[in-house]
Amino acid sequence: PDGWVVTTNLRYRRLCGFTGERATTAANVLRRGRRAVVTKIAFEADGQIFGDGVLTSAVLSPESGLPTWDRPIAMEPTPLSPEESSQHFLEWIGLEAVGASGPMLEGRVHLEQKHRNPWGIAHGGVGPAAVVGLIEAANADMTIVDAALHYLAPVRSEHMTVTAIVLNATAATTLYEVNILDADAGNRRCIT
Repeated sequence: PDGWVVTTNLRYRRLCGFTGERATTAANVLRRGRRAVVTKIAFEADGQIFGDGVLTSAVLSPESGLPTWDRPIAMEPTPLSPEESSQHFLEWIGLEAVGASGPMLEGRVHLEQKHRNPWGIAHGGVGPAAVVGLIEAANADMTIVDAALHYLAPVRSEHMTVTAIVLNATAATTLYEVNILDADAGNRRCIT
């Protein structure tokens, strides 16, 4: 391979509540090209699919080249410190809710090494986790049921800003426009 695979688009739909302690993910390739792949994903617990989606990924070919690894590659889970293992996931992500101003919510994530890939780019899951945390923290009785994320540019700096603006609200649902900004790069939009 001449590159590192990164997320370019993610579409997720929650089908029902997840009440188990462990879940599995299955992925099936729908389309494979020379520089991109489209994959259908399903999330399952206790024999029931509770979410599904489509993930589009592309090959990143960094100028500095790929990291070198001994082959075959074996990846072990990173052990968590006692403090990290007792934290809630969103605390581990490091989301700080900045506040709400009218129909807008805002949060900030201080990016650490644990949030980054080998080139210092924020891992693609940090932003979506921060979005879910921001919206659910502001609306304790709400759950994200449908999301479409488009990755526009990498976040390489120390801070990521997450904004969620209400576009439409009814008694049962709220539609947000979400943007994830590289706070140290002039608030450049990186994920929308």
